Amino acid sequence: FLCPLAKGEGYLTLVVQWQGKQCLITWLEEYQQKGPDATPYLCLSLFDELKATSGLGLLRADIVHAGEISKPEAAAIIKFVREWYVSENRFNKWVKVFNQRPQEFDFHEFIRDGGRVVAAPLEKPAPKSDADPLPEKPPERPVEHKPLTELNFTPKP
Repeated sequence: FLCPLAKGEGYLTLVVQWQGKQCLITWLEEYQQKGPDATPYLCLSLFDELKATSGLGLLRADIVHAGEISKPEAAAIIKFVREWYVSENRFNKWVKVFNQRPQEFDFHEFIRDGGRVVAAPLEKPAPKSDADPLPEKPPERPVEHKPLTELNFTPKP
């Protein structure tokens, strides 16, 4: 599916690809150039083990390249993906058509119907008090980067 992200005066379009319980998100231009070897910039993982007992599902998001997608943009993209895949009306009208009948998908109508992401601006953090026990930022942890081919990232016909 597509996720147009507002940047400046226009949009940069992201490709959204679900593979089982993982969602890989990359730039359309990079996907057009590299196909399944395109780098994922945002990865979502769905954990539904609690669904049967508590009706809850957990979603984890990882920004793979922080310089390419900001936290507010990632939050807005996640909200977009959730809304367009959970809303039966939006899913049937846009996601299903994009995947199953792409010749009928009208990108400009999709944008007019709200198919775009506008991220909230970064808020300045509140001043830290001397008593605040939390670290300035979480410790870095190594990220294993796999080519999308290893994650079965392939376009749907």
